[in-house]
Order: sequence, then C-alpha cells, then structure tokens
Amino acid sequence: MVKVSNLYVPSRLLLVAGIDIVVASMASFVLLRAGQWEAQNIQQGALLPLGVALSVGVYLFCFYLFGLYDLDVSYSVQQTLIRSLKAVSTGILLLIPVWYWAHAGDRGVVDIDIYLLIFIVLLGCYRYGTGWLHNHIFPKQRVLLVGSGPGIQLLIGALEERKSLDLRLGGIVSSKAKEFSSNISFAICGTLADLSTIAASYGVDRVAVCSELHSASLPAADLLDLRRSGVHIDDAVALYERITGRIPVKLIRAAQMSFGKGFAPSHVWGVISRALSALAAAVALILTVPIFLAVSLLIKMDSQGTVFYMQERVGLNGKVFLTIKFRSMRTDAETLTGPVWASDHDPRVTRVGRILRTLRLDELPQLWNVLRGDMNLIGPRPERPHFVSALKQQIPYYDLRHCIPPGITGWAQVSAGYGATVEESEQKLEYDLFYVKNRSICLDAAIVVKTIRIMISGKGAR
Repeated sequence: MVKVSNLYVPSRLLLVAGIDIVVASMASFVLLRAGQWEAQNIQQGALLPLGVALSVGVYLFCFYLFGLYDLDVSYSVQQTLIRSLKAVSTGILLLIPVWYWAHAGDRGVVDIDIYLLIFIVLLGCYRYGTGWLHNHIFPKQRVLLVGSGPGIQLLIGALEERKSLDLRLGGIVSSKAKEFSSNISFAICGTLADLSTIAASYGVDRVAVCSELHSASLPAADLLDLRRSGVHIDDAVALYERITGRIPVKLIRAAQMSFGKGFAPSHVWGVISRALSALAAAVALILTVPIFLAVSLLIKMDSQGTVFYMQERVGLNGKVFLTIKFRSMRTDAETLTGPVWASDHDPRVTRVGRILRTLRLDELPQLWNVLRGDMNLIGPRPERPHFVSALKQQIPYYDLRHCIPPGITGWAQVSAGYGATVEESEQKLEYDLFYVKNRSICLDAAIVVKTIRIMISGKGAR
C-alpha cells in the first residue's frame, strides 16, 4: 500500500495505472507517428512528446470515468471489454483534433479501427493479468486485530469491503469473542497474554490495536517487541481512517484532538488555498459566460421567477452568508413546508432545474461567493442555518466542519450521498473531518477529478 494524504492507495491500482501509461504511450506514439510527419519540421518533431502526453492523460481520465479503476468492484470479462470499448472510444473522439493535426489531413483514418481493436483487447486482457501479478509481486499483509471495541468492529467492515487493499484479516486477539458475529471469516484466537506467540505463529505483518483498550491491559512490551521485529503497529481507528477516508464521529476523543495538530487550521495553507480559489474562480467565471447566458435563458423560458436565488448558509466559524445559485425549484417550493431537504425525484424541481442539478450547473454562480471570500472551491458543503441548528443537537462535533471555509465541492460531496437525513449527514461529517485533518494539494487534486466524474455521470443528484 502507498499512503497519499494519509489515505491508503492499493498498490494494485498503481500497478494497473502504470501499465495503462505504458500501453497508452506506445499506442499514442504509433498512431501519431503513422501520419505524414515531415522529418525536417523540427517544430512538429518537438511537439510529438506533447501529443503523446496529452493522449495518455485523456485515456487515463476516460478509464477512470468508465470505472476501470474501481478495483473493489468485480467485473466480468464481458463488462471489462465493454467498459474498455467505451473508454477507448471516448478517448479517441476527444483526441480527434490531435489525430488530424498529426496526420496533416486524411491519412491513417482507416487504420484507426485496427489500432482501436488491438488497444481494447489488450486493455481487457492485461487487467486480468495484473490480478495475478499483484498477488505475486505485492503479497497481501496479514493483519492481526487486538481488542474488541467499536473501532475493531468498524475496521473489520472496512477491510472486508475494500478487497483491493493489500491487507488480509488474519485473526483477532480478544477476551470478548462473544461481541463478534458468528459469520466472520477469520479466527478468534487466544488472549492478550499470548499476543507474541500468536503473532509469530500466524506470521502477521501488521497489528491493529483497539484504542478503547485500557492502558493497564495493553500489552505494551509485546507490542514493542513486535515493532522492533518489523511488524507494523497501528491504532485500529487510525487505520480505519486511512482505509476509508472517514473519521468515525462516535469514536472521536476530544483530548486527542485538543493536543493534536490535525484540527488546527494552518494560516499559511489558508492563505494559499484562498489565493488559488480566487484565481480559479475568476478564470472560471470568464470562461463560463456563455453557459451563464444559456442557462439564464432556459430558466426564464421554463418557469416564472428569477434566474438566481439567494439563500442563507453557514460558513467559516459559524458566520452566516448569502450564497447564490441558479434557481432550480419553483418559487413557492417552501411556502407551505418551510426548510426541507431535497429528495429523489423532488416534485418542486423544475424541468430545467433537474438538468442543472444533474450536471451540477446550478452551483456555478457560487464562483461569485468564492471571489467574495465567503467560500473556497474545495471545502465542506455550506449548510442552511435551520439544519445546522438541528444537526448540532444530534451529531457530536458537527461544528468542527466550520473551522475552515466551505467549498463548492469537497471530500464529502464526492465520497458520500446527498445528505438528506441525520444518518447521511453524520456520514458526510466524517468525510469532512477527514478533509479538515488531512488537507493537501494531492487530496484537493483527487477531489477535482472526482467532481468532474460526478458532473459527467450525474451520480447522486437530487
């Protein structure tokens, strides 16, 4: 496993992506060189690497867009080939301008069918080959769980769900075996006193310790010996965070957060984030002027009312501000009900509004809020004061998400559902807290890529 922004990435994903880069680079080079390149044209020769790099980037995004990097989902041979066909075909359609530029006209258009077929078959085949390679080059680490508290229970579920990770449950060392369900697929073995013997006999590579264990019962000496012998020792909750990208709210310890640096916002990072967000928002507003005009016209043609609507939201440090969005509901949407969460197939949403929500275009005017300093591009979703007051009473530490500016998109928005119930809001809070604790350029980049995928697919829209 590789840790990026305190989040574990399966080594198999890196292996697959690496092979994708090599194969896509070779295919792109052959396709571009097949055209009428003039040897004496130094400028064209210098642009060849740029064309290959652009092609590889487009292909990788298309592979991601069509789920070829969802390694926790088992696809059949037929599904893999179909997804490969869609990804490669979309990539080629996006690269048609580069193709014609490289071929200086019409040569090579027929040959593209042959290259496409070879590319798709090769792509589908080596994805299955990487499974065998992964098991031999990157053998899974055996994990021994120590304890039986809620943290261990959460970790068991996360490890069984994320099968692409390089971790395999080996067993549990616990004196409270009755707390575990009878259908678990690994052994419950021994007691804390036998930890060293059990770890040696099972050949474990990693030990995850329940944070709820009392210090008096913690086998500190045995854990230290295991650590010195090369075994990784993890806190079960911390390992759960790195696997899922969530911080379990019910297991947060206030003392640990008070002394740690994770929830102390960095002034330097705040300034950099603010500057980058403002610059990106200004550029985006300029580039999307045609979209603003088209959407405004469609809204006016579809229903009565204003194009934009203002709504109170809670931002940094609990400060209330007015956010601006394209109107996607009827003007009388909450006249009788008051503030309520949106639902699937919400009857209050207009015809144009449903399209805007699916593509997330209703959020575009919030770029103005970013310029004003109310929001950043990336951060927790700003919630309405009515819901914040209610959720603070029902979800512990809900106010922690307000220690950084809210965002148009964020880790919770791309990782969880809409958040129209208390349970869903708690889950989204767990993702928000992970982002607050682990903000970085790499995590922000991952959020941007996931946001583009969600906008194109329309997943989770209401």
